[in-house]
Amino acid sequence: MKCNMKPLKLLLLAVFAVVSASSFAQHNAFDGYIIDLQGNEIHGKLDFNTNAILAKECSFCDDNSQYHTYVPGEILGFRFDHNGKFYVTRSFTINGENVVAFAEYIVQGKMDLYLVERNAEAYYIFENENGETTIYTKYPYHPHYGDLEKKNAQREVGQLRYFVKDSPKAMAEIRGIYLEKDKLISIVRKFHEEMGSDVTAFTVYESTEKSAREKISFKVFASSYFVGGGGDYVTPIGVGAGAEIPLHRIRKGTYMELGLSFATYSNDMKETLWSGSSHGKVVNMNYKGISSTLNVGPKLSFGSGKVKPIARFGGYAMLLTTHKSSAEASEYEIVQEEPIIVSGFYVGGGVEFHIGKQKAVVHANVMPQVGPHFIPNVHYSVTAEFCF
Repeated sequence: MKCNMKPLKLLLLAVFAVVSASSFAQHNAFDGYIIDLQGNEIHGKLDFNTNAILAKECSFCDDNSQYHTYVPGEILGFRFDHNGKFYVTRSFTINGENVVAFAEYIVQGKMDLYLVERNAEAYYIFENENGETTIYTKYPYHPHYGDLEKKNAQREVGQLRYFVKDSPKAMAEIRGIYLEKDKLISIVRKFHEEMGSDVTAFTVYESTEKSAREKISFKVFASSYFVGGGGDYVTPIGVGAGAEIPLHRIRKGTYMELGLSFATYSNDMKETLWSGSSHGKVVNMNYKGISSTLNVGPKLSFGSGKVKPIARFGGYAMLLTTHKSSAEASEYEIVQEEPIIVSGFYVGGGVEFHIGKQKAVVHANVMPQVGPHFIPNVHYSVTAEFCF
């Protein structure tokens, strides 16, 4: 079936896409600061992500709306506000390899404790005042270690016991080979209490719930729909609301989208009447109604530049309520449509880009229909979103 979109509608669609670019959404960032090589704190927004990603890069927007991506060595470190996670540039030998990373600073005291995640493994690094280090590795499938992992854990626990041998209290905290983060912090705390001279110098940089929580963004959006099939079937701009749930700990730039939208639609097409005196008569019929659409699915962004391509896909369910009318027939000759639910899937793409600390999102989608109330039409949409 053919979709008839007049040049004026194409022009309006193009204008809508351009105007959409001015709809901004708050970037999924947290207040924080970087520490430059001169030791100055520069406040702005930090991109919250997994430890593995934060070990390699720091994405930062300063108060002048300038975006920067730093790698270890370009800055001394960075920290999230509200007593959040604290990362510093450090160089360690891990599995015989010299690794320069943004290490999470967990404990500062008579002995320091750092965390570096790489290759799906978490390396907890203990460093004494002489700069000597020992490492305890936590594997992703802990505590169900294989023989090799058990042997490595036994060896590392033995090395840790030797490392804190001057502190019986710290030695007493090491029981078994499976040590969780809280236990590692306790080991350092006991060592400091027994070996340190200044209790106030002991600091645990534990992230609070407020600083570490991934934020759910709520959004409003506007869409322009076109439907291919059955004549000239087009809707004006529909409106909706929804939410984006960040899944950055699975993959950076991944969200789960949920949206509910409403739009009016109008369709002019020929129809044969089968009731009243107009039985068998072909008339021009106008369909008008409201569509209510629920959609859910993931959205992915790619790259680290200021303009990022995005891809989105998922499923939708649409409730259609229709009113039929014709100037060529009376109302009693027209059988009104019952509300129906159609379903399908959508595939789309677009771009998101930042202006200052905000982002604009524009995407286009193809929405084929499937399901029991299949209507041989394909929906097309262009959407602009505003999150807050």
